[in-house]
Amino acid sequence: MPEFQWDMTYVLGIEELDVQNKLLRDLVKKYFDDFKRSDITVPSLKSTLRVLLAHVGFQFDFEELCMKQTQYVNSEEHKKEHEHFRTMVYELLGLPEERVKQALDQTMRLNNWVQYHMLKSDARFAQYILSSNRQSDRIFQCDSTVRQLIQKYLRE
Repeated sequence: MPEFQWDMTYVLGIEELDVQNKLLRDLVKKYFDDFKRSDITVPSLKSTLRVLLAHVGFQFDFEELCMKQTQYVNSEEHKKEHEHFRTMVYELLGLPEERVKQALDQTMRLNNWVQYHMLKSDARFAQYILSSNRQSDRIFQCDSTVRQLIQKYLRE
């Protein structure tokens, strides 16, 4: 699989979303890099998946709250994509130990999903915010929601 390099192609122009997307890309890359290592253990791979799942829980909740606050018209479709990604990660976590290191197709799908989602779905959402002058007032509200989400995830 060609390496997914972060570059300006993936920058949405909304700092909060760009930072989270870069971290998502970094976590998927770490999983793939670890997956390729012959000395990696299955518990280590699954640990990386759990970190990835925790991050997407936070990131997707943040995005979905921003969609609600900005009244984003394609929010339901976007949320379904988020759920699909979570399902892919849960499927990898649920694999028996002997199958985890053989799941190359599923691992590649994570990478492909992230690239497509950022370039298409997240780009559409960012364009909606930027073109409708919703960024300054609505993203600021989302930013206050981030603090609430952080507190929620720290309690769990």
